[in-house]
Amino acid sequence: MTETRRPTKEVRDEKGGQNPRVRSPSRTEDFLYCPILYQLKHIDKWVPNLYGKREISFAMGHAIGAGLDLFYRHTRLKESLPLIEGEVRPIEDYCVRVAMDAFEKSIQGCLDQGRTLNPKDEEVADQALGRVIRAMPRVLEQDPIPSDWTILGSEVPLPDHGYCRIDLPVRDPVNLAVLDIKTSLTLAKDKVHFRRREYTHNWQQMHYCWAYGDAMGEPVYRYHILQVVLEPKTLVYFWPYSIHPENMAAWLVSARQTWKDIDDFHEGRRDPVQKPVHYGKYGDCEMFDACLTHHYDEGLMRGDYIQIGGKT
Repeated sequence: MTETRRPTKEVRDEKGGQNPRVRSPSRTEDFLYCPILYQLKHIDKWVPNLYGKREISFAMGHAIGAGLDLFYRHTRLKESLPLIEGEVRPIEDYCVRVAMDAFEKSIQGCLDQGRTLNPKDEEVADQALGRVIRAMPRVLEQDPIPSDWTILGSEVPLPDHGYCRIDLPVRDPVNLAVLDIKTSLTLAKDKVHFRRREYTHNWQQMHYCWAYGDAMGEPVYRYHILQVVLEPKTLVYFWPYSIHPENMAAWLVSARQTWKDIDDFHEGRRDPVQKPVHYGKYGDCEMFDACLTHHYDEGLMRGDYIQIGGKT
């Protein structure tokens, strides 16, 4: 019987035997999703000229995350709150204000790129901020992090590990772990199990655990997902996950091979290839028309896309 091959070989680049450049989880996942998407989005700097559900969903998640960030910095890290109109308000007021500001800045980022709202998503856009405002206090009421856990920081940047950012590094009574905040507009009860499974050995979470453990000099083999659901009823789920050390080691080999592939891609040693499917949870891939309608013709693409800056 032939032994099953597994990812065990250390990957080095071709220049001096160093590990390849670490890429962020989002960029790495874009490359694994579709190298052509990666080329158009991250190298050639194309974005669709319309924004819609994808960007609105991101803005809502960013808003809830910003509100929770302030909540934990005040309640667990004991940071003081500024005065509002000469007085200290309840923490909920601050979190709502911060969430509103984060939402508006996220949408403004699209507008600053010259993008406009897709008319099909006007209703979603009109309701989005109100949903965040209504949900924020209810999310705080359901704070799931045990009181005997130590929160070690908030929005911790790790620039040497792919510019990733840890929402909340924590230490429970036994383990060092990372906690990531996720937000969904809706999540039906019969879909909760599947959503929870989606995060099992999730690439992004594996990256966070490896990165934070490497930065701290202490292995991290646990992570937690704080899943917020906004509608029709605001709910907060709290899911723990464990990583076997062998699985972490195998992931790191896979990650370094992928980062080397990305290096090769940037340096012209590897050509882009299409992925098998072109449709996801937000509809067509954001580069669907660039690839399959305009066939990479930049003149035609300018009718549906905007190029934001030069190539990298």
